[in-house]
Amino acid sequence: MAVEKRKFRWLAVGVVAMIGLAGAAWYFLQGGNERLPYINAAGVKKLKYFDHQIDLVQQQGSQRRTDLDYAVTLVEAMLNRAKVTADGRDFANAMAVIDSSESLIATRTRTEDGATAIPELFAARAKLLAAQHRFVEARAVAEKALRKYQNETGLMAIAGEAAVQAGDLNAGEIYLRKLVSDEPRVPNNFIGLAYWAEISGDLEQASELLKRAPEARFPKPLPRLRLAYVYSVQGDVQSKLGKLAVAKQYYNEAVNLEPTFAQARAGLSDIAQYEGRDQDAEDLLRALIETEWPNADYQVKLADLRERRGDVKEAKQLRRAAEKFYEWSYNTGFYGYVRPLAILKMAKGDFDAAAKYAAVDLEIRPNSESKAIYKNVYDAALAAGEPLGENALEKLKAGTTTSLNAGKPKP
Repeated sequence: MAVEKRKFRWLAVGVVAMIGLAGAAWYFLQGGNERLPYINAAGVKKLKYFDHQIDLVQQQGSQRRTDLDYAVTLVEAMLNRAKVTADGRDFANAMAVIDSSESLIATRTRTEDGATAIPELFAARAKLLAAQHRFVEARAVAEKALRKYQNETGLMAIAGEAAVQAGDLNAGEIYLRKLVSDEPRVPNNFIGLAYWAEISGDLEQASELLKRAPEARFPKPLPRLRLAYVYSVQGDVQSKLGKLAVAKQYYNEAVNLEPTFAQARAGLSDIAQYEGRDQDAEDLLRALIETEWPNADYQVKLADLRERRGDVKEAKQLRRAAEKFYEWSYNTGFYGYVRPLAILKMAKGDFDAAAKYAAVDLEIRPNSESKAIYKNVYDAALAAGEPLGENALEKLKAGTTTSLNAGKPKP
């Protein structure tokens, strides 16, 4: 649907955005190794690539582009970089670009007739919040914008997926089914609805929807990377169904398309363990730890395998390394690892810390899994003679805890 937009001066927005980016670059250079203390060689290589992409966006900004295109594309490039660093301050810098752009639009609203806020910036903000795992906030931003821009599919997709993540499966289904109905030629719409079906426990429906994703663009093929992702998710679904041979086939198809695709390689590692090929599973995990960043999730997987194979010492070292990274990332203001961090703390018997992180996860993503983890922490603490306190169950019933600090880095 064409949406009426007012264009504002590129120079003004570009300068504001570039100032924000320059500040981010200065902060990174000044911080040196202390800013990203755990990054490996694979992460450094990825950062170089995404820094180059940001440079390209800046260079293209000097050409004849609209202010809106420039701001949104810059945020997208910065978001891709932030996903690699897992540093909350990078997410905050990207958010600052959106804030600056919206501020200028608000100024024009006061000074020019017909000027209006632009839905693409709302979508960028919601997408950024979702990438930080702040799903309740992402949904709120998207739904607020949808009240004005009812047919903006980008906002609808974010609202639907965030609703599913936040545990509101009914609302998520409504949004995602409408997308499939309105835009049956968009593969991502089938992928989003398949995720809803998977979370809802209907794995067969999820599998069928994933099969329809590559067909949606026929005869135009789905890009190789996206198709590898679809095959990897299919592998995950088939594995949950207990169809390991089918799962392995999907994972291998993904790897044939993209040999370094991490999700498929991790899936093949899981299959290898199911089949009793522990050494093959271990080799795959060690390769992932070496070639991927962030890699802490793979360290935890390898720790579980090493412990099962009798190497308790290395398992402890791997978990501690992952825990340090998770804690560092959280302390910068990123919430993507609060769930595994809570689980690690609970396993160590640090129930107060586990409850703290489980409570944050419960707030940003109050679905059945986050509630189950919080309840497990509560029960484990009680069984160990270290009860969490009289308000613990009330928090669980409410599905929320204390409010987050709007994504600002923690001191």
